[in-house]
Amino acid sequence: MPNTGPKGLLILPAVALAIAGGASAHAASTKTVTLKDIAFKPARVTITHGDSVRFSWRDGDVPHDVTSTGKRRFRSAKARTSGTHTVRFAKAGTYTYFCVPHQSSIHGSFKVA
Repeated sequence: MPNTGPKGLLILPAVALAIAGGASAHAASTKTVTLKDIAFKPARVTITHGDSVRFSWRDGDVPHDVTSTGKRRFRSAKARTSGTHTVRFAKAGTYTYFCVPHQSSIHGSFKVA
């Protein structure tokens, strides 16, 4: 006998999964990019929309910041030597960024799927 709900409506398992979020639902996560040895580590990151990236300063007395380029903009506070800065990416695309004090040598990017 088919599974029926209130008033005798047929409840399809696939519809029930879709309403509940199903197996394909993505739990947001956070990836960390460390500023160390005058570099972003890792320099390239792939995440899913809705995920966040946490920048973590770990380069001793060397000040850094994070400044994006292109249409999709974000920026950390002014150059500093410690702390974290987290950015959530809600839209798919490629985001590129650099460190203003070291812009000729420190670059990175995110691919958001």
